[in-house]
This record gives sequence, C-alpha cells and structure tokens, in this order.
Amino acid sequence: MKNNYKLAVILGSGLDAIQKFLDEIKIIKEIPKGVHRKIIYEAKIKNKNVLFFSGRKHFYESYLADELVENIEFAVQSNVRNILITNAAGGLNPNFEENDLMLIRSIINFNPKLISSPKCFFSNQSLYHLILDAAEESQIKIHEGVYGFFSGPTYETKAEIKYLLNKGVDAAGMSTLPEMKHAFAKKINVSGISVITNLLRENSSHQHDHNIVVANAAKASERLYKLLSALCMQSFLN
Repeated sequence: MKNNYKLAVILGSGLDAIQKFLDEIKIIKEIPKGVHRKIIYEAKIKNKNVLFFSGRKHFYESYLADELVENIEFAVQSNVRNILITNAAGGLNPNFEENDLMLIRSIINFNPKLISSPKCFFSNQSLYHLILDAAEESQIKIHEGVYGFFSGPTYETKAEIKYLLNKGVDAAGMSTLPEMKHAFAKKINVSGISVITNLLRENSSHQHDHNIVVANAAKASERLYKLLSALCMQSFLN
C-alpha cells in the first residue's frame, strides 16, 4: 500500500475496536511500553488509504511536549494533510448520552502546566464541515461542543463538574489539545471528535471506571467507522 494517505485518525481509548470493520490492515509500528499500548497501522476505507494510531502518550505520564505529539509528527512525515483526532471523554452536557459523538468546536485548556496561546483552539473549518456533512449523509447523530483539556489521570469531582458547566464545557478529557495545537502549527487540516464514554453529573453517585470507559468507546466504534466511510467519500479527500 502506497503512502498516499487521504486521512489519518488518532484513536482514543477503546476505539481500537474499529479494526474489525477495516480492510487490508497492515501494521507499521508497535510500541508496547506506556500506559496505552501504541500501534500504528494503515488500512483501507472505501478504497481510500487511511493511517491509524491506536494509543497515544499523555501529559500525566510525564512525557515531554515533543513526545505528546509523536503521532502528529509521524503523520506529517507521511505527507498526511487531513487528521481526525478522537478521544474518550466525560459528557457534561445534559443532552449527551453514553456512546454519543461530539465534534469538537473548540478546546479550553484547564491544565496550568501546559502553556498554550491562545487558550482556546478551534477545529479546521473545512474538515469540520466535511465531518458534519458526512454525519448527515450517514445518518449518524453528532453533537457539536466545547472540549475541556485536563492533565489527568483523575475523573472530575462534583464541584469541578459544576464549575465546568458554568464555563460552557460540554465534554472533558485528558488528550487532544497538544496534538491539535501541533497540527495547527504544521498547517494540517485537523478536527477532533470526543466519544462520550461516561456521563458527568453533579448529583450522581456513580463511580467511574476505566474499563467501563473503554467498553463504551468500543460500542461507538461502528458509528465512527460509518462516519469515516462517509468522510472518505468526500471529494476533498480524493
């Protein structure tokens, strides 16, 4: 398979289950160490070459800034011009349900240790609207919202949930901002999608569990695949 990738996709926790829907998978690189085992592979969707990253490095693992964006750098070196960054996130918006997809309209940095300017990042408008079109075409429900980036690796307290709701945050997680910031710097078309794997409710007594987060993300992988299939049919990616 030639390296004329039409799209690169960074998969959030649990979304590696998408592999069962892909064609002609070829593993390029495996990195077993770290909290999240990392695999880079290529595959075909609708006869389009797509580069996938399963697993990523996180801020809370004490990696350097350059290490957090290794997936983006690999994509850049592979001449990828369109990158979709996905993540597993807690849903704050009361209209969200588990396994919903949220197209990231903007990101707010709540990690004081990560210096960023500006503090709010926006998705690339061309790719953003292509994803909306693909969702409509494939009849996949997708929300639009604001993603809050935290260092992790903890879940939000009730007080934090109330605070984030007041700030207009729709979903919260521990990745994506460093990668999106770096992709912008490299002038790559980039957008992000959060998979709502757990609901953050101020009055809930439910205890969150990473295994449940991964399981819920896996359930959403088929819808993500259908969305990617419609996206790969867009003329922008031909």
